[in-house]
Amino acid sequence: AADITDGREMVHDADSNTAEMDITQLYLGLNRPGGIPLQIRLGRQNWNIGSRRLISSSSWGNKKRSWDGIMAEADFGQAHVLASGDSVVDMENGKFDHGKFDEILWGTLLNAKAGESVRVEVYLFGLYKDAYRDSSKPIRGENGGIGSENRMTPGFRVYGNISSPEIDWEFDGAFQVGCRAGDSIHAFAFASSVGWTLPIDTSPRIALEVTYASGDPDSEDFLEQTF
Repeated sequence: AADITDGREMVHDADSNTAEMDITQLYLGLNRPGGIPLQIRLGRQNWNIGSRRLISSSSWGNKKRSWDGIMAEADFGQAHVLASGDSVVDMENGKFDHGKFDEILWGTLLNAKAGESVRVEVYLFGLYKDAYRDSSKPIRGENGGIGSENRMTPGFRVYGNISSPEIDWEFDGAFQVGCRAGDSIHAFAFASSVGWTLPIDTSPRIALEVTYASGDPDSEDFLEQTF
């Protein structure tokens, strides 16, 4: 499969908010080898995980995120399993976009049915950034030291419908642990929403959503709390 995107504006010169024509997806796929309910993709591809709050290709913007690597997905009845390891693609105008092997994203996810109209998703994602992935702006800790970042994000998502398909709800919570240039990482975030799709021809949806992410109140305690 292949996907080519040009994110330039028609009447303006290219700038940091635009992306010239380049390959955003190009991968080889293997579907159900030997009858096993497994799909494997190798190459450049987009990630759109769960509610897309944490990981998505951000296709609404001029710059569409991509990753170079491998992804495997399997379906087992009411359960869906995903695992992947990829390098983040560096988008740069005037050059072919290439994977940044000094910035690696990996993860695994399980989505399963937990009731008549409820599904549960549990996941673990990891992000590694080399200290000098941006030579002009190396990663620095709160003590001023330079070092790499290893951030792991375990979390869960529960969602479903209430009494009828018109009323939907969702709760998404995640934690982050690891280290960043010698500092410990302890952060968390959550989001909760409820929505009502009106049973009329145009199907408008009214929703209420609450989101929260932790911040870092002390920049000198060697503890990174920003989610």
